[in-house]
Amino acid sequence: MSISEQISIIKSSDYIVGIHGAGFSLSIYAKYDCIIHEIWNQMYNYLLMRMSSLSGHKAYFDIITAKVDNKDHEYIYLQEDEFVNCVLKRMKENNFI
Repeated sequence: MSISEQISIIKSSDYIVGIHGAGFSLSIYAKYDCIIHEIWNQMYNYLLMRMSSLSGHKAYFDIITAKVDNKDHEYIYLQEDEFVNCVLKRMKENNFI
């Protein structure tokens, strides 16, 4: 997708969820009442949480234990059921489901 297509999707979203990464920097384009839910595999510095709170978004930060398959290439696998349960919990808290 082009950057303008990505921004268009972010602007029209009510709830953004995903794995930690540079793509979350596009959340600056999210509408004011958008909920941002970032999943991490380990503890970092809460940069997105600070950025989101400054822009008025409700942001969640959840850590899910990950399995590292190959330390040379750092392939990280999250347990699917743990990820889904985490997302469903936050969506229920905010009346999305």
